[in-house]
Amino acid sequence: TQHRRERQQMCLLVLSVITLLVSTAFAIAFFCTSRKHRAACASDVRNVAVFVLGDLGRSPRMQYHAHSLATTGRFHVDLIGMKGTPPMEMITQQKSITVHELDAFPALPRGIPVRGLVFLAYAPVKLSFQLLQLFFVLLFKTRAPCSFVLVQNPPALPTLAVAWAACRLMGATFVVDWHNLAYTILETSLGWATTHPVVRIARMWERVFGAALGDQHLCVTEAMKDFLVQQWGVKDDVVHVLHDRPHDIFSPLDKEARSETLRWLIENAAKEAKTKQLLQALIERPEGSTSGVVMGVSSTSWTPDEDFGVLLRALRLYDADKDLAADRPTLLFIITGKGPEREKYEAEIARMNLTKVHIFTAWLPHERYPLVLGSADVGVSLHQSSSQLDLPIKVLDMFGAGLPVLSRFYQCLQDELVHPRVNGFTFNTPEELFACFKTLFCAAEGRNSLHTMRQNIIKEVATSRWKDAWRVHALPVFAN
Repeated sequence: TQHRRERQQMCLLVLSVITLLVSTAFAIAFFCTSRKHRAACASDVRNVAVFVLGDLGRSPRMQYHAHSLATTGRFHVDLIGMKGTPPMEMITQQKSITVHELDAFPALPRGIPVRGLVFLAYAPVKLSFQLLQLFFVLLFKTRAPCSFVLVQNPPALPTLAVAWAACRLMGATFVVDWHNLAYTILETSLGWATTHPVVRIARMWERVFGAALGDQHLCVTEAMKDFLVQQWGVKDDVVHVLHDRPHDIFSPLDKEARSETLRWLIENAAKEAKTKQLLQALIERPEGSTSGVVMGVSSTSWTPDEDFGVLLRALRLYDADKDLAADRPTLLFIITGKGPEREKYEAEIARMNLTKVHIFTAWLPHERYPLVLGSADVGVSLHQSSSQLDLPIKVLDMFGAGLPVLSRFYQCLQDELVHPRVNGFTFNTPEELFACFKTLFCAAEGRNSLHTMRQNIIKEVATSRWKDAWRVHALPVFAN
């Protein structure tokens, strides 16, 4: 019965909490009794630990933080994250950054869904493993003395508690970088209601160890700051908004660089003859023109919070519309990224029989991704925020490359990032996205609008780069 399942879930939750407490106590005792605790470095350089419990190479904002801290010349950074995608070249070549890659906990066998009682049995063991590993790295592998620990949230479990405990042991300042709200992701990914016991405990955990016990806070939006201050009672003067801004690695391309990038795609990424043919047509297309072929790009982690079915249905509408001129441009769409739903959507794409649309998927190296963005005509973001308080960093990457963006609507995004007819458009449905394609690529007015938006973006990002925003809003947090 439902009542019995809830009792089983509560028992497993209690076991989870007990396991975490025991693991924490063990780690603290180990730290306090160790005879090999490191001596403080005799240097004016301060040490900062930056960590995210996720694929380090796919965590651009935390890599930007680490690089910005290191390049001031005032900090040594221990950058901690999960093994997976290699970090950016600017990280590996920076002598003031030491990278620590964490081992992933073994995943469940394929076909076993991480839901319900399976989740509640698997999660405590996984969290305990992560907790002990994080404690060991923070307390024994990073440089001493550590002045600051900067942690990304989400995930909140167990990172916030580990970071807080480590900071108290080391006398460091605990800084939380709020990218989203972890408990809302739990609701979305597992399909549980806000009142579900697991969600309520996750919310309490995040509020206590993140909001209440954090010494300083960085937020990606004004809306996130308002939530922390008004809903969770964080003091206004310790919450600082650092909007994501394009990094210098993203910039508009001239015709020569664009042609070189498209040739690289032909030689290294494109597999089908039609893909290569369309890329070659883009190379030969007159500069500033959108006739013949236009190129769209979308970056994704292929997760359920990005419904790529919306894009595919919009592309079908563009292909099938009989009212559009027969000589309308062909849409070449590049979708880059990797994640759990990639195979599902690739299978669907393979079944699509389109004549005026061609799609190909690719995983691009770090150094090529900015160049491909700069070679496109328009970007598409399908990100849907679980909290409605975060912004997709991929949109900032696209802006950095001078790319107008068509983005899935939610209020925070339109208030703080994508402004219709200024730097892009927002949409909710496949029909609205199709209307954007039709407006931009099939009418003279739309093509002029595309050019105007590109010029607006280039002008704005020229004075609003990551390094500039970081020095104004984040550096003072670490300078005190």
